[in-house]
Amino acid sequence: MSRSNCDFCLKQCLKEDPNCSRLFLEPFERIQQIPQDHIDGFLDTLCYFYPDYIGDFFKRYISGLQKQCAEYLKDMR
Repeated sequence: MSRSNCDFCLKQCLKEDPNCSRLFLEPFERIQQIPQDHIDGFLDTLCYFYPDYIGDFFKRYISGLQKQCAEYLKDMR
């Protein structure tokens, strides 16, 4: 996720609707609300069909995405 891309998209949305920032930022908040046991659960299911390294990749990806979303929201406030 590129911060500059997010900032650009937010600016474009605000041009269309000055009240859209809440809707724009909602996915950044929601991804952080996914409990770790849910993530582990669907990754366990994924690893029944694919090698474990695929599950490990997605676990690191989701964790990194949650961290970046938290940082972005912190900077926006």
